[in-house]
Amino acid sequence: MHSKSRSKGTKKSIKKELVVFVSVCIFCVVLVLSSASIYFTYNSTEQSLTKSLKETSKLVSDKITKQIDSYSLIAESVGLYLKNSNGSPSEMQKYLDQLCSQNNLTEINIINQANISISNGKDFQKDNAYNEAKKGSSFLSDPVIEKDTAYFEYAHPYENTVIIIKIPYSAIGTIISNVKLGSTGSTYILNNKGVKVAHSDFSLVLKQQNNLEDVKTNPQVYAEVAGLETAMTQGKTGFGFYVWKGDKKFGSYNPIAKTNGWSV
Repeated sequence: MHSKSRSKGTKKSIKKELVVFVSVCIFCVVLVLSSASIYFTYNSTEQSLTKSLKETSKLVSDKITKQIDSYSLIAESVGLYLKNSNGSPSEMQKYLDQLCSQNNLTEINIINQANISISNGKDFQKDNAYNEAKKGSSFLSDPVIEKDTAYFEYAHPYENTVIIIKIPYSAIGTIISNVKLGSTGSTYILNNKGVKVAHSDFSLVLKQQNNLEDVKTNPQVYAEVAGLETAMTQGKTGFGFYVWKGDKKFGSYNPIAKTNGWSV
């Protein structure tokens, strides 16, 4: 009787161990498969986000470049009109006003070799965009700040004159504000020194906020985003994760052609 009892006990023990072993094996397999599934899902999502953001930043960059191209065409048309026109100054001004109205521009000036606008007599000798264009190439300025407003200047050399187009901030500001990623995403443009050129928060543009400067006094907050923005000021294309004021974020950046080192 004792021998049979021990035999039954041994069988129960082996069966129990077998059940435990199989259960552990199943658990391990499920754990491995779940971990693999999570990893591949995360990896796939990250790749999808990276691709989507890179495509978006390139799209915005190209759109702004096309906008700049349109200013070049307008400036060329002004130059041709001036070259072939025998009209009076008032007729010239009428033509310039019509161009402004058609293209949502604030003002167009034609600057002669004496640094004076032939349209309104304004002296452009100290105008940065004008002086850059005199070197021989078209130039789009950073935003010119005037109290609580801002505008851009596009200066285009044409023969012995420089044509300056005054552009409202909204012409570029609207492009980036319309690109909204999710409920908390934003789009902005930096110049080659890290200064905000355009941002959905216009107050940052007005005070010319710069994370590359702010990181010097507050590295704990700005260090990671400054790393990303340093690459932007160097004209690189890329994607990265960073922590901003306790929140984990990610972003993509792309240089903007035909600008003085802008990046979106």
